[in-house]
Amino acid sequence: MSKEILIEEPAQLLEIIKGSDLEEDEDIALLINLVEARSDCCCRSSRDQADKGIIAIYKKIIHDRLNSLRKPLLKIAAETSHSSVRFKGGFRASRRKIDPYDILIQNEHL
Repeated sequence: MSKEILIEEPAQLLEIIKGSDLEEDEDIALLINLVEARSDCCCRSSRDQADKGIIAIYKKIIHDRLNSLRKPLLKIAAETSHSSVRFKGGFRASRRKIDPYDILIQNEHL
């Protein structure tokens, strides 16, 4: 059985890539900036706007960017004795519906 890194939220992704070259990726850098901005917000409306931005960029990363981030993510996984990275969670589609995702990134030879 292989060991995998499980990422269920943006903060976990940022923790895993901390100090890596991925921090320089445009979308990742934007996510970092939004998370930092959210922590500096003084009122609820500003935090809500930051949360919406965080969700939007994280959704873009999950749905559109994982293929291009595959190699660096697997490198980070290997450096921490893991063989794969799993992104699992869901995005709110409406008040009553969540669109789940479960994406496994692993080496093709495994």
